Amino acid sequence: MIDLSILIQVSVEANSKLINFKITSCSSSTSWIVTWASGTSRSKDLALKSSTKRVLPLGSVACPVTKTEDGLYKTSSLKDLPFGFYHSSHVFCYLPLPVETSFPVHLNGSFAVTSDRRRLSCKTVDDKDSFDSDWNEALMGDAVCNAYILFLENRIHLGLDKNEPYFQHWPFQYGKDGNFGKLQTAFYQQISDKQRNAQVFRRDDKITSITYCQFLDSALMETKFGEEAFNVLRQFLEDDNTKIMKLPRDIQNSFQDAGCVDVVKQRTLNNIAFFSKLVFPHLTDDVWAQNTMDVLMLYAIDNASDKMCNLLKEHKCIPTAPNRILRHPSELVDRKGLLNSLFKEEDERFVILDSNTYSKPTRMTTLARLGMITSKLSENLLIDRAKSIQNLAATCAHCALDRCVQFVRYLNREITSIEQNHQLFSELKSIQFLPVKSKSKEWEWPWGGDSITKSIESRRLQYKCSNENHKQSISVQFESPQKLYSNTVLELVCSIRPVLDRLCLPMDIYAQFFGKLGVMNNVSPSLALENLLVISTDFGKTEKRSTKSESIASTVLQSINS
Repeated sequence: MIDLSILIQVSVEANSKLINFKITSCSSSTSWIVTWASGTSRSKDLALKSSTKRVLPLGSVACPVTKTEDGLYKTSSLKDLPFGFYHSSHVFCYLPLPVETSFPVHLNGSFAVTSDRRRLSCKTVDDKDSFDSDWNEALMGDAVCNAYILFLENRIHLGLDKNEPYFQHWPFQYGKDGNFGKLQTAFYQQISDKQRNAQVFRRDDKITSITYCQFLDSALMETKFGEEAFNVLRQFLEDDNTKIMKLPRDIQNSFQDAGCVDVVKQRTLNNIAFFSKLVFPHLTDDVWAQNTMDVLMLYAIDNASDKMCNLLKEHKCIPTAPNRILRHPSELVDRKGLLNSLFKEEDERFVILDSNTYSKPTRMTTLARLGMITSKLSENLLIDRAKSIQNLAATCAHCALDRCVQFVRYLNREITSIEQNHQLFSELKSIQFLPVKSKSKEWEWPWGGDSITKSIESRRLQYKCSNENHKQSISVQFESPQKLYSNTVLELVCSIRPVLDRLCLPMDIYAQFFGKLGVMNNVSPSLALENLLVISTDFGKTEKRSTKSESIASTVLQSINS
């Protein structure tokens, strides 16, 4: 192949003789990069086979350049050229033709043209000989294409600004039909050819062929986090053998139109690969800024394909209010769901309350699909909510009772499924979450509810209460169901055992439910006598006598006799 690149300066001068054409005297000059290349395949073969046609398989492209203050050159747009130069791309056949293109460079070649030199020859249905049309297509797809690639490869050797996007002068304006489509298709096929090894990809000082490129999917590059994602990609995946390059959507589509989609696809990091390699492994380090991390997670939620859903489910990636604790989607609770009364902000289970981010209805729907809790607690969270009642009581007894009521309602609704898990149900029965009846002013003897030992949790949240109606202090204690007795046997055990405060709980829940939880309805004769002994001993010490004590004695005797 014969090829050549030169940097030349072309000057144009208009003198006073053109005044009749309303053109004033002026002069201008412009520097150009011009590259020539011979055909190496189809145009070469056609020229050799058709020697009588005397065609020359040679093509060239030309691009204007301007000199910068630091002595380098940068490419210019044709539309910015001064007087005397075309402001759009034209086709030349030694001399300019009135044939415009949408390319960013001029094209030149020994094309076959019509007799009036107004257009390139093309085949019609009446033509018996299609050589001229075939020749133009061959020249575009071979010699001119070679010149175009040579222009891109030689830019660095001609001192062009290294900060120019490498794709700035690439052909992408056409499909795959017509003469210009043939050129564009051949261009992408040539730079996709591993053997051709066209060095047309450039970023700063790094120049390489597509063989050693890695791209970020154009859909990701077009997002708010695109530039930051590209820089992270460079940070983690670029090495001596891999160069990270941008690939705009127009260029990506042109590869596809040229039938080279697989060449690009195998070198493109799609959103699944990007998130699995560069996002989720770095959720807790400083790779991503906090605001960018939110944008990334919102993008993942908005583009939750099956594979993306699996990634979201596997990682603690959703920040909660108020302290941005990262949670699995299955650890989140719907702020507006049936179970919201079992949680406060301090539990770090609600997503951030912002309708423009995580609380957007469509995203909440996706989070629910990913496992966010809306109506049923997980096993771990069931135990956690039972334990939280005692913790909450340390801050506000009113809040603790409110949560207790809602928790009991939930248990009553789900008791059938819960009790089937024997281990879970057994653990639940041992947690202090049911209210204990307090000693009344009329009760003059010892009270079993006064001797409760509160369980100590290793992790205890500091809750807050801002409810004005909760300012009045109340005293309430909680005990595990398996240590409580029903209020129906209060007089038989209340001096030595805690009794369930049934009045604090919903009255529409049947007593059998509490029995299932472990609250005891039956009292052994020995326990009843022990209870009576405590009362009588205290009675003997204080010499008190009341109708209440007689009633208790009568109840105990009736229980023993029955």
